[in-house]
Amino acid sequence: MAHKWTGVFALLFVALVLWASILQVRSPDLYWHIKMGSDWMFRGLSPFVDHYSYTVPGKPIVYVAWGFQVIIALLYRAFGLVVGSAIYRFVAFSLALFLLDRTTTRSGASGSVRVLALATCLVGFVLHAEPRPELASLFFEALFVGLFLKWRDKRTFRDLLVPLVLLVVWVNIHVTGVIGVLIAFAFFAEAGLDEMLKGRYRRVLIPAGYAALFFFASFLHHELSSPIPHLLRFDPRWAGIIQEFEVRDFADYELPLRMYWVFMVLALPALFARRYWSGILLVLVAGSQGVRMYKFTSHMLMLTMPFVAIGFQYYWNEIGERGNARARRLFAGAVSLAAAVALLSDAYWIYSSPGRPLTTDDRFFPASLVKYMKDRGVRGRVFNHYDWGAYLFFNFDQDIKVFIDQRTNILYDIDLFQEWLRIATVPGDMKTASEKYQFDYVVSRPDELLVSESAIGSGVFGLEFADRAGALFVRGRGRFPETQRYLYAPRCIDDDAIRKTAAEYAVAQATLPADSIVTQYLTLLQLYASTKDKASLFKTLYWTSSSTVARLASELAYRSGEKAASLAYLDAMQISGVDDRISSAKVLLEFDRFDTAEAFLESPLKAPRLRDDQRITIAELLHTIRNHGELKRISPAVYKETQDFADGYARTRGRPQDHCEFLAKIY
Repeated sequence: MAHKWTGVFALLFVALVLWASILQVRSPDLYWHIKMGSDWMFRGLSPFVDHYSYTVPGKPIVYVAWGFQVIIALLYRAFGLVVGSAIYRFVAFSLALFLLDRTTTRSGASGSVRVLALATCLVGFVLHAEPRPELASLFFEALFVGLFLKWRDKRTFRDLLVPLVLLVVWVNIHVTGVIGVLIAFAFFAEAGLDEMLKGRYRRVLIPAGYAALFFFASFLHHELSSPIPHLLRFDPRWAGIIQEFEVRDFADYELPLRMYWVFMVLALPALFARRYWSGILLVLVAGSQGVRMYKFTSHMLMLTMPFVAIGFQYYWNEIGERGNARARRLFAGAVSLAAAVALLSDAYWIYSSPGRPLTTDDRFFPASLVKYMKDRGVRGRVFNHYDWGAYLFFNFDQDIKVFIDQRTNILYDIDLFQEWLRIATVPGDMKTASEKYQFDYVVSRPDELLVSESAIGSGVFGLEFADRAGALFVRGRGRFPETQRYLYAPRCIDDDAIRKTAAEYAVAQATLPADSIVTQYLTLLQLYASTKDKASLFKTLYWTSSSTVARLASELAYRSGEKAASLAYLDAMQISGVDDRISSAKVLLEFDRFDTAEAFLESPLKAPRLRDDQRITIAELLHTIRNHGELKRISPAVYKETQDFADGYARTRGRPQDHCEFLAKIY
């Protein structure tokens, strides 16, 4: 009977791992890893210096994951991007779970505890399934913990030779190989503590020497330096930018992960009773990092799960020795219930994942834009959205140079990223940068204000092409000058502007994809112009395919008298800016919803850059709210600051130029 259930669970886990391995690829990082690995092996370009940007050409790249790049480039060459990445994920996930199960089995864990361990670790794989180099660390982590648990029995130098060699391999695959050093240090610290508790103080030097050996092994990398000091010198300003350092509130973590933190806490007394000091240390360190960084949770699970299993099995054995059958059944039921929750969560997340498996996500990558650029012979320097850097040089080789890409802190300085951010948000800086860096093209995400709005406001670039994921701006007026003028400021559109876009609508229909944001935007404009009962267009929330179209629908609905629909469209926007928050507040005030209007104005007040007309409008709206009662979210000091600015501006400069006036004059 036990063998039958073992087979059933084995098939279930294989199916879940296989499906998690073929989820859509959405990580832009994959493209620069493949490109650097391919160019090294097949073109002789060193992966240790930059070849793809015009901002830092030839600059050394620190701690390159060259081992992973070679592996993924070979898989890409043999099987293509989608299948190759699926094979990589399947091998990484399968090996990790196999090694974890082997480790928990050797530690004496029963079947239900092992199922709980595998199901919970699979949660991390499903949530963080992008084919990135750190996935390879998962099976290294499981293997390392297993090898050191075996070393713990005899603590001989001979048993450290394999982990030592594996550490060198691991560090050269990805910098997360430093986790191997952490695992080793935890077990060496335990060995040293045991010697101290036994009064053998001189023998503490032995595990200390082992620790030094493993630390120096981490130097065996192309940098010939340990990544540990580099990580300790990490610029904290990157933390809000790099995806791996994403921070979430504990309440936002998924249920199986919140359950697992409870499991870790429950396991600590058992680990203390069995003197697993290494396990206690890893649970505390990895658990705290898992709370701080959402992306670290899969590594946290692999590092700590063997010790949680040891702790749970200890409780199971203790209950059995005391002969309390009821407590034993309750404990077994709780473990089985937790395993069921984890398995059902895995299955649900895989089943409900967006998009088709075994594909890249074309909603995220601008495939149509790249085809258009190739067909039109676009070459040279591009000021690109941060998300598109690697995707562009992957597709264009050396024909296109980018401003920045996802290689962040291993190549680019934080100061360069901040310069990119200023250019991407301030039209004047975009104009200055176009002269400084001599780029002729801008590539952006058309549904985001970042980059796109700055390119339009600079007066240097015109909209040439847009699909649902990417947009191309060229020097000059482009093909859609009237459309782009008010693309992100529909409140400025008048009847004359709508008439001028009619010709551009025909161009969009003939040359842009049907799902292009520009095509849908112009379709709504022309329908509005030709429909007598304009309010009928907004009876349902039909125009929500993008935030840009929803923004236009909100403005036109308001003009049609459908104020509730106008507010609903603003709420439906996934990407909004300061002007959108101001618009929402204005409509809310007409409904006498003063508290909600104040809440909408809270975040714009914290924006790093506001136009003068935005600051004045916010001050006026807050004054209106204040006249109807005390402010509940915005402090009196902040309110006074807004009023002082508005009063001072009125005394010295009068009324600021409306943004619509500025946009009307940019061409």
